[in-house]
Amino acid sequence: MSATDVRVDDAGLALRDLDIQATITSTNPLRKETTGANGGGTLLLSSDNSATFTGGVTVGTAAGGANQIGALAVGHNGALGTGTLSFTGNIEPVLFADGGSRTLTNPITLQRNATVRGVNDLTLQGTLTNFGGNRTFTINQNPTANVTVAGAVNLTNDGTSRTLTISPTTFSSGALVSGVIQNGGAGTGNLAKSGFGTLTLPSANTYTGNTTFNANSGITRVEHNNAFGTTGTVVVNNGNTLELAAGLNMANSLQLNNNARGFQYERGALRVPSGTSTWSGPITIGSGNNQFAAVAADAGAELIVTGAIGQSTANTGLIKTGDGTLQLGNGEATPNTFASTLIVRHGTVELNKAAGTNAFAGGLDIGDQGGGAIADRVVLLAANQIPDSTSITVRGSGQLDLNGQSDTINALTLNRLFNVGGDVTGGTLTLGNNVTVNNGGATTGATPPATISANLNLGTANRTFTVNDSLALHPADDLVISGSIGQSDPTARALTKSGYGTLVLTGANNHGATTVSASAINHTSQFTNGSNDLIGGTLIVRDNGVLGSGTVTVNAGTRLVLDNTAAPIDRIPDAANLTVAGGELELIGAAAGVTEVVNVLSINAGNNAASNTRIIIDSTAGGVTELQAATLTRNGQATAHFVGRGTDLGDTSNSRLRVNGTNPLVNNVVPWATIEGSAGFDLVTDADGVAGAPFYVGRVTSYSNNINSPGLPIVRLDGSEPPANRVLTGNNTIAALLLENGVTISGSATLTMQTGGQGQIVSRTGDNVIATTRLDFGNREPLLRVESGSLEISSNLTGSNTLRKEGLGSLILSGDNDQGAGQQFTAQIQLNAGTLIA
Repeated sequence: MSATDVRVDDAGLALRDLDIQATITSTNPLRKETTGANGGGTLLLSSDNSATFTGGVTVGTAAGGANQIGALAVGHNGALGTGTLSFTGNIEPVLFADGGSRTLTNPITLQRNATVRGVNDLTLQGTLTNFGGNRTFTINQNPTANVTVAGAVNLTNDGTSRTLTISPTTFSSGALVSGVIQNGGAGTGNLAKSGFGTLTLPSANTYTGNTTFNANSGITRVEHNNAFGTTGTVVVNNGNTLELAAGLNMANSLQLNNNARGFQYERGALRVPSGTSTWSGPITIGSGNNQFAAVAADAGAELIVTGAIGQSTANTGLIKTGDGTLQLGNGEATPNTFASTLIVRHGTVELNKAAGTNAFAGGLDIGDQGGGAIADRVVLLAANQIPDSTSITVRGSGQLDLNGQSDTINALTLNRLFNVGGDVTGGTLTLGNNVTVNNGGATTGATPPATISANLNLGTANRTFTVNDSLALHPADDLVISGSIGQSDPTARALTKSGYGTLVLTGANNHGATTVSASAINHTSQFTNGSNDLIGGTLIVRDNGVLGSGTVTVNAGTRLVLDNTAAPIDRIPDAANLTVAGGELELIGAAAGVTEVVNVLSINAGNNAASNTRIIIDSTAGGVTELQAATLTRNGQATAHFVGRGTDLGDTSNSRLRVNGTNPLVNNVVPWATIEGSAGFDLVTDADGVAGAPFYVGRVTSYSNNINSPGLPIVRLDGSEPPANRVLTGNNTIAALLLENGVTISGSATLTMQTGGQGQIVSRTGDNVIATTRLDFGNREPLLRVESGSLEISSNLTGSNTLRKEGLGSLILSGDNDQGAGQQFTAQIQLNAGTLIA
């Protein structure tokens, strides 16, 4: 047949609306047009016209025709002859491959947008030209069908700058453009990508314009260094993944816009699925404040970014996904300047700028709490990659690996969660602020602690390590620091441990003073284990751990444990002063024995303490375990409870507390202390029985059981030993009083408590009663400890010094202690633990 206009009108695109099976012989064009109101129809050319037809084919609506889609189906590789295939009209025409895979060698001009549809693969080997405007070439194939553009692609046909958009719309199929993409005309050619399908660019393209991936446009895979030409900028908007084949080095400028997280979050906006590729051009994150871009490297893959990463708007950040490696820098001295957080959700980020060059400018957040321990890492390949102002968060699955390098940061936070702890390792980290450990969920002893094996430098200020426990307090380790804690400042810098959690130090430290501080909410002694040891607020020094050279202070509601089980060494410098202010100190020995020497051991009153100061000497391991102080002092209205484990405390037992200087005995008793061990609970005396120094803490073994004994006796009354009612027959003064098992003291007389400046009464067990006419403390400190049960004082009190109530039991004041005119009790009452009833 001779070439002519062919008009096919139908209300659909069903194949074979008109099937021309005859051979077309002509040098004139064949125009497939759609007119009228019936809609677009399909023209199928089935024959091989390659030797007989040179006129070309035009597909579109006729001038003035209906705005309907017209379709052309090709049933043979030579069906269109050798001429040009042109797409024109008001509405985009459609091209089908019919009867199987087809390959067309015809040149193609896009004078309007066009679409390829169907279930068969289609290869276009002729030159594809974007003609007269900005056009979209849509590939809307069946999921099993693909389109290959093997011929050259001209992005413009004249001197005007134009954009060609390639839009593969089916997710599981796509388009391969293997032909060279070039400007074509004198104008600048730009390329854009839309659609969910994958666009693959394997060739060295030469166009000079920009490449834009419109929002939500799926995956584009590049397989050549010049896939985007050599001069243009690549713009990736949100919902896109730019995927690099292995072995590439991309020099184009790259913009990651509009929270470019990638096509599906884990893929990232820029991704290397396998092998190693490099982006050496500059990268800009932006188009809006506070935006983040995601980049990915799959397991075993590596993306190296040597171009500088900046921002076009304020506070943009970068998210690393995928289990592979992202390397920021390769020795360059140009810093990355994006100012928000570098978030490492999966895999590894290596920081490799020139030493002293910032690899990022904002915060650093490592780990997503999933994937197991040390699944998400940041590794330094050179020193000083992190800005000094950066605060770092290491989550349970995260690790900051200094890799033998040094760096300075602001604050450090480690977040534990269930089965992961977080880790900082290698090199030296200088702190510009404090360290915090948070516990999410119900972490237990089975939960690994957060760990710091890197050396820590406290920098130029005192630092606080706040170690929080989970909601259900547990004595398990929360943070273990095996690195050395030191300082670069010539001024001694102090370390304060705060929070309910447990901090363990196993390294040789050389900082200044050490303070174990109470939490914001004071600990109460209900948080104890079976041995009445505090559970929360603990600092443990073990293995090779040694505290710094300054004063060591253990405040109320906290605990310091010197654990020599694995390595018996001196953990506090001999010249250091040790202050226990309402907290708990425990010295754990070793089979070979250990002696811990300090200068001044101070027992201080702790404000709002859960209990009085506790000092525990544990020789369970078998050797002699001794805490030795040059001097023992007591400040404020402090009270102390000494505990011997393994053996009783004494001068020849394995558990010893020795004072080489001052002896605190008054009337053969320490009037502000109690003792506990295998032989029970008692008041405290000098175990060696020799006046003067040295003084060994020991239990009183010789009590009077008579409240009327003269000569300032130490009295112990036990309600289980008749009579339960002890009568004070006349005024009497005693040194100290220990009551047990429901005993009553009555009588129309005055009982005076006097041991130096204190008057000590301890109610150990049961409900005990003092019902004398008067209980007189004078100007001495009334120190009343009710361990359990209750102590009722119906006597009228006399005294002018603050009455201090300790212990978990109840103190009942039922006498007439009105502080008005004529009365003699003018003191304050300080309730430090338990219950007061008046």
